[in-house]
Amino acid sequence: MALTTRMSTRSQPADERLDYWNERVSGIFPGIVIDGERDLAAEWETCRLGDIVVSVARSDRATIRRWSGPRPPAATDRGKIHLQHSGFSTTVQRGRSAALVAGDLTYCAVDEPYELQISERNEMFVIDFPLSAFRERTTAPALVVDHRAPSAGLLRDFLGSIFRQHWPETIDPEETDALGMTVGHLIGRCFGHVGPQEVAEWSNARRRVLGYVDANLADSSMRTGQIARALSLPPREVQGVFADLATTPTAYIIDRRLSIAAQRLKDSPSTQSMTDLAYELGFADAAHFSRRFKARFGVPPGTFSRHRADG
Repeated sequence: MALTTRMSTRSQPADERLDYWNERVSGIFPGIVIDGERDLAAEWETCRLGDIVVSVARSDRATIRRWSGPRPPAATDRGKIHLQHSGFSTTVQRGRSAALVAGDLTYCAVDEPYELQISERNEMFVIDFPLSAFRERTTAPALVVDHRAPSAGLLRDFLGSIFRQHWPETIDPEETDALGMTVGHLIGRCFGHVGPQEVAEWSNARRRVLGYVDANLADSSMRTGQIARALSLPPREVQGVFADLATTPTAYIIDRRLSIAAQRLKDSPSTQSMTDLAYELGFADAAHFSRRFKARFGVPPGTFSRHRADG
């Protein structure tokens, strides 16, 4: 058997890449919808190691949502880990945000709705594994195992080495099983040797800051000082949260507002008032909202909405 398989948008015409990627990825993960530029550059490389499936996803900026529509009738016996390799991302599940920088990882419940926002030039390992082997070790969704945890670093380095190797065209199943056992052992160490309190301390400030931003997007005056005062945190700590994400508070807040605006226009394209939407999301006025939206998505919000309404 071949160890890895690969798919990419680069073989498609530029204006068909996003549709192609939605079709291919939803075939692997039912319920997935990807929003991004029409000419999205993305690739997916995957390998099966016994009971564990490891993939590396490389992509331009995008928002990925799962189960915004019908969900499976019964819980799955699988779990998923997002392990950031380069760039940054935010996974939102059960009302909590897990912001990942390089080396961080989070557990994701695959049979519950979640949203994943990824940065430009993003690279992420996605590990699909049987919950039965780790049920006592896995943690709640959207809690981060920090890159400073030695086990997280070992897992990241080992996965990177798998995809860097020049494997023969076929490989003995016993070898893939052995690789899978190693990955499984490292997963167990990540969740079994990092105490809940330690994980909470590492992720608490980031979770609180990003949670506050999401809850107060309508406040056009939201700034670093305000966030710091509201959460009783030093301003430098608040700034550090965004610095870890390779962005600034202002850029992150605007990006969140625009992402939510695009989702609202997608969900209800014929009922949204652009002025009301602008004020609900903290923009100074509809003109400011329109300029920002066009800079992000390439078209004004009204055009974006009409295209969605027309199908």
